[in-house]
This record gives sequence, C-alpha cells and structure tokens, in this order.
Amino acid sequence: MPSRNDKPNDPRRDESIDFGAFVEQNVQRTSDALKGETPSTAPPSRPGGERKVDRARDQSYWRKKAADAGIPTDIEDDAPPPPPRRNRYLAPPEEEYDEFHDEHEFDDNGDGFGETVNHYFNGDDGNRNRIIAAILLVLLVLAIIWGLLRLFSGGDGGDGGPTPTPTEVVSIPPTSTPGSGQEETPPATLPATEEPEIKRGGDNQRGSSPGPSETEVAQIDITDDIARTCTGLCLIRVEGNNQEEAFAEAGARASWTNGAVSWVVVNPTQAQMLSESLTLSLVENDPRTYNLYVVVAPDDRNQASDITPHGEIVDEGEGVYLVRWGWVPAVVKPVTDWGYAVYKIAPAPPEFIAEIGVNGPARNTSGWELMEQVDTGNIERITDDLVHIGELDNSGWGTRYYEFAGNQIAADYLYQELESYGMTVWYEDFITWDGYLLVNVVAEIPGTDSSEIYAIMAHFDTINLENPRIAPGADDNASGIAVTLETVRILSGYELNHPVRVSFVNAEEVGILGSAAWARQANHDGAPIAGVFNVDSVASVRNRPTLITNVDAGSQWMQDHMNRVNANYELHEDMMNRQSEAIVADDNMVRAEGIPAIMIARELYGKSEFHHTANDIPANFSIGAIVDTTHIVMLSVWELVK
Repeated sequence: MPSRNDKPNDPRRDESIDFGAFVEQNVQRTSDALKGETPSTAPPSRPGGERKVDRARDQSYWRKKAADAGIPTDIEDDAPPPPPRRNRYLAPPEEEYDEFHDEHEFDDNGDGFGETVNHYFNGDDGNRNRIIAAILLVLLVLAIIWGLLRLFSGGDGGDGGPTPTPTEVVSIPPTSTPGSGQEETPPATLPATEEPEIKRGGDNQRGSSPGPSETEVAQIDITDDIARTCTGLCLIRVEGNNQEEAFAEAGARASWTNGAVSWVVVNPTQAQMLSESLTLSLVENDPRTYNLYVVVAPDDRNQASDITPHGEIVDEGEGVYLVRWGWVPAVVKPVTDWGYAVYKIAPAPPEFIAEIGVNGPARNTSGWELMEQVDTGNIERITDDLVHIGELDNSGWGTRYYEFAGNQIAADYLYQELESYGMTVWYEDFITWDGYLLVNVVAEIPGTDSSEIYAIMAHFDTINLENPRIAPGADDNASGIAVTLETVRILSGYELNHPVRVSFVNAEEVGILGSAAWARQANHDGAPIAGVFNVDSVASVRNRPTLITNVDAGSQWMQDHMNRVNANYELHEDMMNRQSEAIVADDNMVRAEGIPAIMIARELYGKSEFHHTANDIPANFSIGAIVDTTHIVMLSVWELVK
C-alpha cells in the first residue's frame, strides 16, 4: 500500500490526493489468536533453522497426553483457562518451549518414546513385531537397491536444468532523492546480483516444452557455424524475411523484433532450423537479458556516441543498437531527449510451456473443482522466490524497489512464469519523472467473446522507508502476486467465454505510476476492460478473517458480485466493504481512466507494523490467508468469464 511519505518528490504529482490511506476503524478480529510479545522489529537475518510450533493448550489434551505417557497430573477441572494458541506462521519467543514435548515425547530414557519402542519389541507381541520389522527392513533395502540401479543406469532421473551463474557487476544509479536539489553521486558498484533460476514443470504444467519434438531433433544435423558455436542457450541476431513463420517452425520466440531485425534466445537445434531461411549472428553464449535494452535511432540522428556513455553496445543492426545498460533499470532520459526510442527486451522463454484450455470449456466444471486445484506449494514457492530476488549486501533478503536491478529481474521472473502457463505475454513500458524506464508485465488468457475483458492486477515493486536496499515485500505485495499467478494458472487450463488479462504493475510505492500507465494504454488500445480486480496485501495474520474491498459507485457491482460469491460458496470471509476516496491504491488510478475496479486487501497503509520495513517477510504472514484470497478472487473472475 502506498503512502504520501513513500514517494520521491514528483513535480507532476497532484498533492490533493491523500496517499495516507486509512479505514474508519481498526479491525482486530484475530488478536485473541496470537500469544506472546510482538514480533521483533529488528532487521531479520537470512532464513534458516526450524520454527517452533505450539502444542495444543486444551486441558483435556494435556491430561490425555500425560495419562498415555504414564505421568501423574494434578490439573484441576477449575484451573484457569489455557493461554491462546499462537498462529502457526509466527515463531514463539525464544524463552517459550513446550515442556511436555521436550521432556517426554523424544526422551529415550524416560517413560515416553523409549518405553514405547521397548514394549513394541519385547512385549506380548514382541516376536510378531520383530518379524514385521525385519520384513519392512528387507523391503526398504530392496527399494534402495532398485533406486540405485535406476540412478546409475540412466533412468528417469530429473533434470533440474543448468544453474545460473552470477551476473556481471551491476551498477546502481544515483541515490539522491529526485527534486531534492542535492548533487547526484556517481552510480555505486554493488556485488553481483544473481539472476534467479526459474524452473518450470511438475504439477504446475499441462503441456510439453517448446521447440521441435524429440523425433525432429534426432533428424537435424548441426552444420551451421552459429548453431555449432552455441553451446547451450545463446542470444543471436536474426535478419531476413518471414521471421514469424521461421520462429514458429523452430519453436522459438523473439525477445525483441521490428520485423527486419530480431534478437532471439535459442538452443543449437533452434539456431540450426532458423539458419535454413534467415541470416544469424551470434551475440552471446548467455541467455540472460535483464540488463539488455534496444535503442532505435531517429531518422535525423544516429550517433553511437550518444549511447556509449550509458552502456555497452553489444550488437547493432541498421539504426538499431542492443545495449547492456550501465545500471538497471535504465535511466533513459538522456538518450530519449535526443529522439532515440528505448525498449526493454523480453527474457528467454521458459523451459516448459503449458497448453491453454486443455481441460475443456470452463462452464463444464464447477467452482468447487477449481478450489481443489489451488496449490499451497505453488504459493509458497512464488512468495519465497520474490522476497529473495535482487538481494544486495548479503542481507538474506531482496528488494524490488524501482531503482534497483531486482525490480527488472522480478519483471523477467513474472514474464516467464506467465508464459509457462501458455499465455501470451508482453511488456508495457513507461518513463518515470526521474528518467527510469520501467515495465509493467501484461498477459492474457484468450476467450471466445472478446467484447468484454476482465483483468486481475497486482503491483510487484517494494519499498523499505529506512533502507530500500532491503525490501522483501512479502505481504506488500508478493501475496497479491501469488494470488494472481495461482488464479490464472488454473483458469488458463480452461476454454473461457471472455478473456482474462493479467497486469503486474510497477512503481506503485512511488506514486502509483504503473497502474495509471496501464489504464491509459488499455484505453488507447481500445481494450474493452469490463472490470479489474486489484489484489494488494492479503497475507495479514493480524487481520486474517477480514477482507477489505473498496470501490466507487461505478464499480459497486463488483463488490456485490464478490459478496454473492462469498455467500454462495460459504467462504466465510468477513467482508468489510468500503466506498472511500481516502483509500488510495492502484484501483483508484484505473477508475480515474473510466474502468471499473475493486481493491481487495487485508491490510491498509499504516495498519501493519511490517509493511515498508525489512520485516515484511514470509515468517510474518499467513499462507492460509493467501489461499483463502485465491479462492474468492478466482471464483469471482471465473463466474464472470466461464
């Protein structure tokens, strides 16, 4: 959630907008579900180790456990009520421990676990139990031998893919506040930022990998010099006619193209297939593109000297340059002021791409079946990936702040994730007041009736008011991203009546810029966006049962629609419905462009002690709250597009 104080001084910002977004009352629905002191606000260390989980504190539970272990108890029936249980996503204070668990359940010398084992093998049924144990042991040994034979005989061992190497040194742009009047310092050189490995496949996929089939691969001899030089995935320049057809035949996808010149990440087989009809040039034996930009020269000016102060020209075509910018995201205003156009190129395609609509028409399934497909493991993976992207200073946590490389790496991550679901994905860029070229990540699931498009939105940038170099943004807003990705992953498996557009917007924390740019672009393109679901900060432990929505009169129907879904599917969300101009988020900027939109959140600005701090990490949020939000958002969208 944004705040007035979060934003750099934007000379174009309307100061009449109240970015201090509050609700009328502080909802404390789950305060009695938490126990102990408030979690520490000290900067967290790298994740590791185990978190304790409280045992049940019910008196009958204690008596039963003690009796089962043969321990006398003097608990009285009129004893004071037990202390409340701690939420399982919060670690208890260090001094708190479970006495019964520590002293009895795992004590081989006491009356608990050790005696149970002794009784099992030496009691009345000892002989039978020893025979059973021996049989199980033999089966275990046979299973291990079978596994080893498969492993060393080249069986179906999984291939996790190549491990990415750290990128080159990343330079970060000046850290002075825009408009502050302070002299800008030269870009600081930071330790290498490791681009995250983005794996695809498993339960998350329904289709096979892109590119030619194994049969086709076996029939292709690698004879082209470029294809032979490409040792894995490589970046090549492609020139020639009918590129689209050649890409489709080779199972490739351009990272950037203007029809005459394209830059493409391919493997040797794809390069060989492209070489049969196109002219190829090897750029790099490296698939990473997060710091590469295309610069197109204007007709009246074409001088490499205008570009080289800002980055290295790694390749060029006729009036087109591929540039590794000196810092990421790129500050492009010095170049665009000369009339050059600058574009962010797309990342390499994901390893596996699913097939859209393989489960048939959406109307033939039910909301209950959709809810069963929500994968908690997927949600945990996504949130964990996001909070570590862009790590600096060996803090253990990343940052997606708009000035740092993690912002663009996160955009590439989201691009590849959406593409792995089989969706068509693209970047929509905009330039901030201080000259940064930022991107929104947009994708769409097709529908048979395109007269109405429904959209799901979540911002992916983060902020830490004390130190933006450590801004993991778990609740604000990895939680909203996880809801959105899991929703479209499931819906993309069905044939829809209306298209669903996904919008991961940027720079929400520094002026709500990305959503405004997205809405303007949608109107410019004539996209018939009928409603937008903006998901922001939905993993709150403190406010877990409550789902806050905010609309205006023109989008109240979306609020009513979500209320019906909540009731019809017995989701038991405590809906707090608002029509408040004081609550300002991405949906406000969308509504300002005449597009109906609803905000969906569990926390508003100023209510969470973790937001905009280094402590906005998964240990301080509820996975269950994200799962619950996924259910209601997915069903609300599905009911409109099925």
